[in-house]
Amino acid sequence: ADKITGGTITGITVRTAAGNDRIEMSSGSLKAYSAGVRRAELDFDSMDFYTPRNELGGTITATYDASFDLPTLSLQSPKGFVQMTSQTDSRHYANISVNSAQPDLENIEMAIMEVQRGDGQGYLEVGPGAIYAYATRGGDGATAATIQLTPEDGFYLFGKPRINFDSGPYIDCADGVFRMNSAVNPSSGKTYSGISLMKGNTINVYFDGTVKHQFKSDGTKSGGSIEIDGKTLGMSPIDSPRVLLMDIVEDVEAVSEGTEVKFEQKFAKSMNGYKVFPNKPVEVTDKTTEGFTVKGEGNVDLLIVGKRIKYEDTYWQDMEDETI
Repeated sequence: ADKITGGTITGITVRTAAGNDRIEMSSGSLKAYSAGVRRAELDFDSMDFYTPRNELGGTITATYDASFDLPTLSLQSPKGFVQMTSQTDSRHYANISVNSAQPDLENIEMAIMEVQRGDGQGYLEVGPGAIYAYATRGGDGATAATIQLTPEDGFYLFGKPRINFDSGPYIDCADGVFRMNSAVNPSSGKTYSGISLMKGNTINVYFDGTVKHQFKSDGTKSGGSIEIDGKTLGMSPIDSPRVLLMDIVEDVEAVSEGTEVKFEQKFAKSMNGYKVFPNKPVEVTDKTTEGFTVKGEGNVDLLIVGKRIKYEDTYWQDMEDETI
């Protein structure tokens, strides 16, 4: 009888060969040897892999995740890298690497994802207290973009400093200028509106590519603009230590018995106290919150200057220094 067709064999070693390269079943596991060194071992609940120096490189196990109520396939390494690579040559590959015990690195725990196709490369590194991402489509790095995130320095963007949003707006920080822009107007090819924090201590407000308002570090401003003969001209608003409202009432026919002038309702409610300045000698009497009476002769224009409600007592306002 040259075959075993039944029964149980216990306590023996089964080998495919007597030499250094063999598969062996012994001591409750199935082992693979290369050059006399154990390289793989399958036991009751795991598959272990060893380096040519007989160091445990990693283990594959099936576990159960109670928090998600799901089975889990786990690949672990007690030290060194866990690496997964797909590669055709040195310039075309995709690689994922996880490391928790690299003694030559200051922050030893990290996860790395790297992809390269010719001169194009993408790289993502996640470590304790830092996330680093890099992408380029040119081998010299001229078209590279880099992102770095740390608790100490926050979010850093290198390379082309621009953030685009899918609906069209974008943030651009090229040449030391911080620009917030709306979507591009298709009819003009320029953004509908934008705000730029300039290097020259000014803040510009743009509409359709043209500066409409400008604020300077010395407190002056071109707070209004008007287009004349196809050119946008800036104007400076009147500065005052008070918070004032103004209106003009034109062509009032003053008579000696008195002509009643009534405020527009919203304008009346916006003020708490006002003065009337006529363009010719008339008498202003009977002032109420709703209007006044003008006594005199002829046509007159009236300038009304009122104190804005809730700011009646304001006279200069402290501009606090920014705390960073």
